[in-house]
Amino acid sequence: MKKRSELFFSAIQVPLDMAMIMLAAISAFAIRDIPQVVTLQPKLYKFPFNDYLVVVSMIIPFFILIYALEGLYDLRVTRRFWKESLKIFSATSIGLVAIIVAIFLKREWFSSRFIILSGWLLAVLYVTTARYLLQKAQKWLLKKKGLGVHRLLLVGRNGKIDR
Repeated sequence: MKKRSELFFSAIQVPLDMAMIMLAAISAFAIRDIPQVVTLQPKLYKFPFNDYLVVVSMIIPFFILIYALEGLYDLRVTRRFWKESLKIFSATSIGLVAIIVAIFLKREWFSSRFIILSGWLLAVLYVTTARYLLQKAQKWLLKKKGLGVHRLLLVGRNGKIDR
């Protein structure tokens, strides 16, 4: 049986991932306007920020679905950071390929390669960092506050205890 704290930390991952993907998309859009970036690669067209947010809002649920299919929302207590990071990288890369295919098939969407690639890189970085911090918070609460501790009672005799 799962403890309430474990269910809470598992449930909070979905909105946290959604927020991190949105933050990555907004960061990628903002980085595009930095003067040093514009001098390296000038913007070929303007894309309104509100329209961009609408497109990103439509894409985020597909990323969450891909994350779920990759097993990132499994209810488990022990998660290995590097294993989870590789799953995040893999799932975000699958999402990137899906976006590229969608842009290829539907030409009225934006096609800024910089936003797509930087958004992908930032999404991997932000989601991984958020998961790491969430895991650290969970471990801190376990050690310092005893939140999520599984209590056991061992009954029996085995000769080693009787000495």
